[in-house]
Amino acid sequence: MKITQFNGSNLDLLRADINAALRQISEKHGINMSIGTMSYSSNKTTCRITMETKRVVGASTNPTVNADAAYLSMFDLPANAFEREFSIQGTVFKLVGLKPNRPKNPCSIERVKDGKQFKCGEHVVKNALA
Repeated sequence: MKITQFNGSNLDLLRADINAALRQISEKHGINMSIGTMSYSSNKTTCRITMETKRVVGASTNPTVNADAAYLSMFDLPANAFEREFSIQGTVFKLVGLKPNRPKNPCSIERVKDGKQFKCGEHVVKNALA
């Protein structure tokens, strides 16, 4: 399909093709690559490509954890929150970072099975650790 004008429908198809091409490059170089949101007008679209090194599942590769430990009491989380695994809706996570400048979702959590990271509120982690 030849694109003559950008719209939401053809950008969804284009995104799938771009991510498929990025997967090949990712595998070649041993990294994770993906595109973010796409903003567009009828004749132009822009997006960001995010590249990350792959994490070893189960290994602490986040150097900010020690620095973030100082924020645990600020969010009323236990002192050993970074060392513990917890379950949310049957999936195992661990706390890998705290960002106080993100007031709605200051916690960065990582899904243990594949290392994918998510943001959430401190109350979610606090309830899961309880």
